[in-house]
Amino acid sequence: MNGAKFTGDVAIPITNAIILTKKSLLLKFPFDDYYARGNGYREETDFQMNLFVNGFHIYVTNECHSFHLPLSQVRTGGQRTRPLKRLYWSIYYTRYFFGKYYARYAERLGLRSPRWLALAAFCIFAAYRETLRPALHAVAMWVLARRRASTERLPAT
Repeated sequence: MNGAKFTGDVAIPITNAIILTKKSLLLKFPFDDYYARGNGYREETDFQMNLFVNGFHIYVTNECHSFHLPLSQVRTGGQRTRPLKRLYWSIYYTRYFFGKYYARYAERLGLRSPRWLALAAFCIFAAYRETLRPALHAVAMWVLARRRASTERLPAT
């Protein structure tokens, strides 16, 4: 729920990687070592989904905020791999993740779509996110800069 504005607390299956939790839950539902290779994609999501499919709730609130520093300020950690490697690992780990949790997640939410279809949708989104979206964003920023520059040159009336 990045950037969302809402009142009160909202229960959701997963949120961003930075969460507050109880030590007892970390001991009962430890992080899965399977995500240790590559770029660690899904390691926090796995913990949160494990809680969700086992009947726990994850809440987001506007009473507490977290944010990621820009890459220019942080030199190590995170998803610092090339786009095609990020795409590979995100699909690799999502396939494993869906294998572990999709049936129980779908049952809890009443979803009817099969796991293969959900994975195909994720693959399309991930390919868009790593290939097309950066280029589209760059074009949009260029257009906005040109528009701003042209309006700044117009004489005031």
